[in-house]
Amino acid sequence: MPVETAELAPLTRIQAAELTDLALDAALVDGRRYETHRTHSQPFADLREWIFDDIATALDIDGAEDGSVASDFLGYPPVILAIARRLAVENPRAELMRAQEASAGSRSRVDRGILLLSVTETILDRESQKVRNQIDNFLDLPNETFSLLYTREEQILRILGKFLGNMRLESPAVLRAADRVAYEEHIAGFVGEHPFLSLKKYSNPVFADYVRAYVATADTVELHGVRRADLLAACMKPGPFFAHFCHALANQVSVERRESYDFIIRESIIDDLIKSYAAGSRGNDAFSILDSPTHTSLVLHPFEGTAKQLSLSDVLEFRVLEKSGAIELTTSVSRCWIITRRFGVILSSVTDTVEIGPHCTILSEMLEVRARTVNVSSSRGVHDDETASGALLMTKEFVADQATKITTRSDQSLVINWPNAWHPWKTYFSKLPQTSHKSEALSAEVLIGLRRILLSFKGGAAQDPSQHKEMIDNIVVGKNAMLGAIRDSLIRLGAVKVDGKMFRLQASVLSPLGVNYVGTKGKDFATSLGPLHRLVMESEEVKRVCEDD
Repeated sequence: MPVETAELAPLTRIQAAELTDLALDAALVDGRRYETHRTHSQPFADLREWIFDDIATALDIDGAEDGSVASDFLGYPPVILAIARRLAVENPRAELMRAQEASAGSRSRVDRGILLLSVTETILDRESQKVRNQIDNFLDLPNETFSLLYTREEQILRILGKFLGNMRLESPAVLRAADRVAYEEHIAGFVGEHPFLSLKKYSNPVFADYVRAYVATADTVELHGVRRADLLAACMKPGPFFAHFCHALANQVSVERRESYDFIIRESIIDDLIKSYAAGSRGNDAFSILDSPTHTSLVLHPFEGTAKQLSLSDVLEFRVLEKSGAIELTTSVSRCWIITRRFGVILSSVTDTVEIGPHCTILSEMLEVRARTVNVSSSRGVHDDETASGALLMTKEFVADQATKITTRSDQSLVINWPNAWHPWKTYFSKLPQTSHKSEALSAEVLIGLRRILLSFKGGAAQDPSQHKEMIDNIVVGKNAMLGAIRDSLIRLGAVKVDGKMFRLQASVLSPLGVNYVGTKGKDFATSLGPLHRLVMESEEVKRVCEDD
């Protein structure tokens, strides 16, 4: 017997506007019926369209020529109803001006996650209120108890229960034993029809990423009798919104704790954050893991080596909470700078092949490779005679199977340095330059940091290589004390000049020291940078950091 199936299409922009108006017709603001969307229809429409466009930008969705946004998210009625609540303001014109000014000033702080978080949590809060209103009809509970029922967290855990068949969630502890059976029976219907779900899957990838981000960042998620690891296993794999949701949620947690530093995350989700950021960046992604005097930071940022103009409007920075002391990465390790003495680094892969490079630098106390094969990739530079770097790996302790195979594009693609390197790694071994400093580890850190800063500069045909101060200060250096000292010493030595909002390399100072682009990027960079490295090692700025260590 033939069976026809029909699928509900997302609402168009015009239909979304009509639903918004209908929702606000029934809305009460401060106990009065809301009418501004009717009495001041044009200013209200301008605000509504700006809000929809702003969310579409956060989702990276392009509007069609007719002005509609063919998006599952913006065409989903629960989302539209959540936006309608945001639009219930008395002065749409003033609100639009305020929103535009706030948006222009906050883009550098990455408000994509904050915007999507606001819409998503409005939906959750709306569901909470619906359930509480229903329960009030058949359970005699104190008023203060209702606010603890069907919270955002409880909704998320009950949603995950749909994917974890054997999951047993504890009822809210505030309920009396006699009320719990009735509560559970009533809740079951609401969970099955939750806006985040469509049959047995998520209704939108935005909701799936939010659920995973909440589980990954919430401190209280394990208080309901289920381990965080089991909850994460029930979540969808991280998508392009996961990293931004984590950034927004981690900031919420920090504010609640009154932490002096925001965006604290567990080391176990670093791999997921890197994958998520890459998924939403179309190949223009990079990351850094750098120590500062008080903590280690993960910075996700656009890759400064692409032809596309680097934008600092999409930089996510997290503070890493140290637990095991090791960071495991299963993603392809490329376009990254990892300089840390607090963490060991583990490179692994489900395929038993680890992909490294191009543009990969790792300097850590311990480095472990859990794979039978290592593929090192490198790329060509802007000009054919410029060989871009593949991978630079330096550590005190290296762990790997002695039968591991290595494939590289050329002998220049891989540089390693650690004690007692064996074949085939020994083929790629490079000595460090000799200095008078007693600590080889600190000497290596300065060398790698010096190379990192110099390679971030971009050349021009008629002028010295330059880079934006903001890029150097916020992304390349960040809060890393040693990189900051190296930058400051280069400025004092005259090798780097401050020119307004730009830093410029001074060839007149660097050339006599033997420093050039090809040598700095090549396998023998330690030799090329030797004289400059010794000067920087002896600088007051670097000595001060070494003494603090």
